[in-house]
Amino acid sequence: MPLREQKMLGVFQRLALPIFSGAIWQDAHEFQLTCHEQLQSLGLLESRGADFTAHQFCGPARQWWCSYRESRPAGSPPISWNEFSKAFLARFMPRSVRDRLRDQFSRL
Repeated sequence: MPLREQKMLGVFQRLALPIFSGAIWQDAHEFQLTCHEQLQSLGLLESRGADFTAHQFCGPARQWWCSYRESRPAGSPPISWNEFSKAFLARFMPRSVRDRLRDQFSRL
């Protein structure tokens, strides 16, 4: 990782964002939104968003992330924030919550 990105990772980590393990009581959507806001404010959302957010994972969430990265074909482009968000929420947000949020959004 280039020196500038290492410094930005340090800045990101000093924000003291929550650690996400994937426990049933954790709100995956809120975690994702919090990371999105901070990464966007630092100008890192698309370039390093997925990788930096993964630094906040532990336990089952870290295991999922390692498996997800390893399952991608060799030579794949870096994981975009959009791809990461979809995969993350599909794994850690209950389907009923996703459906409810989708319905609320469609009524706007």
